[in-house]
Amino acid sequence: MTRSGRPSRGRRRSAARLAAVQALYQLDLAGGGAAAVVGEFNRYRLGGEVEGAQLIEADPELFGDLVLGVTRHRDDVDGALSDVLSAEWSLARLELLVRAILRAGAYEILFRPDIDPPLTISEYVDVAGSFFARREPALINSVLDALAHTARPGVMSTDNAGDKATQPAPVSSGTGADDGADDEEGAPGDAADDGADDGADDGEGAPGDAIEESR
Repeated sequence: MTRSGRPSRGRRRSAARLAAVQALYQLDLAGGGAAAVVGEFNRYRLGGEVEGAQLIEADPELFGDLVLGVTRHRDDVDGALSDVLSAEWSLARLELLVRAILRAGAYEILFRPDIDPPLTISEYVDVAGSFFARREPALINSVLDALAHTARPGVMSTDNAGDKATQPAPVSSGTGADDGADDEEGAPGDAADDGADDGADDGEGAPGDAIEESR
């Protein structure tokens, strides 16, 4: 929080990533136009109140770019993700929310050279942690790390690069409730307040405060 009481730039951008994932999930689930969903979120959900809870203010520019960018470059994003996913898990088999997180992260890596990939990966692992426990955050980390090594090797260490991501078995679109409460998916709206707030603080850590301005 800044001295003025407004959330820091990093926290607003973390909140924008969380909101973008929720918007992409909504688009995948219910359809509709991306521009209309962006407008809806900007009017009612970015920094507003939901059931009496004040949401963290989100960066509207980053939010809009993520939702519209993923939609505009969907084929490129999905193709790049498919190239690093293991043969056992196609993108179509992944749970909707996992796909939304991966697509937002992949768009940043592929189309936002102003944002360092390690920061992008850390941010979306935090987003995944707002909804899932253990397996899915590990999957997000593995897939986005493999994609970053492939797409932007100049800014990634090559020590652990590989042709395919080494992935824990994720929850597929048809088996989300089979693994118990620890791995159960939360509804995307449930983390709109606490998830954005908590993830924003941690996102300033590794890869570090030194790249705050690139967010």
